[in-house]
Parts: sequence; structure tokens; C-alpha cells
Amino acid sequence: MALKLSLKKSVFPVEIGEFKFEVDLADDKVKVLEEKTILFLKEVKEFAKNPEKKEKFEELLQDLFDELLGKGAYKKLYNYTKRVDILAELLGELVLGLTSKLPGREGLANALLASKQEKKDK
Repeated sequence: MALKLSLKKSVFPVEIGEFKFEVDLADDKVKVLEEKTILFLKEVKEFAKNPEKKEKFEELLQDLFDELLGKGAYKKLYNYTKRVDILAELLGELVLGLTSKLPGREGLANALLASKQEKKDK
């Protein structure tokens, strides 16, 4: 009798409101996600200090959403919410949810949680 094992894909379905996406969490994609998320978290701190950097903040937000959910995802979500702050919060929730699917990537989740705690403490 043959041994049958299931093989999992690295693609996860994500629903945000009425929108449906697929997120590819292949190793190479996760590495890019981590790098861009860390850069984004640094810019969030800079934006809090200097609101004139709003354009750079929005560019990074768009880049991350489009990287995670596919080209045009940011525009679709922004046209629905019309608020950058809502999308920034949503991005945090999305990345936290995705990191729970990635064993050994707790550092990224911890960085996001620390960033959220800093906002609450202010």
C-alpha cells in the first residue's frame, strides 16, 4: 500500500470586506514582505514626527498592499475606505494574521505588535 501525504500550497485566501485576494507566502515572497514591512514601520515613526512625509508614507503603504495582495489592491481598498489611516491599521492586522501562518517569523509579528503598543502609549 502506498504512503499518501498531502502537500500544502504557499497561497492563502484573504477576504477584506467584500474583496477576495490570494497571498503567496513562498519563502522568497516572505523575505520581501519582511524587508518592506520593516521599512514601512520606520516610515510610520517618521511620519508621526513629520506629517509632511505623507506622500512617502502612502507610497510605501501602496507598495506593501500591492506586493501582498496583487497589483491594484491598494487602489481598490483606498477607493472603498478613502482613508490612509484605516488602510495602515488594516495592513498591520493583515501582516499579523499572515505571520501566524509562518513558523519562525515571530520577529516580524513582534515588531508590529511593538509598533501598535507605541501608538497606544502616546
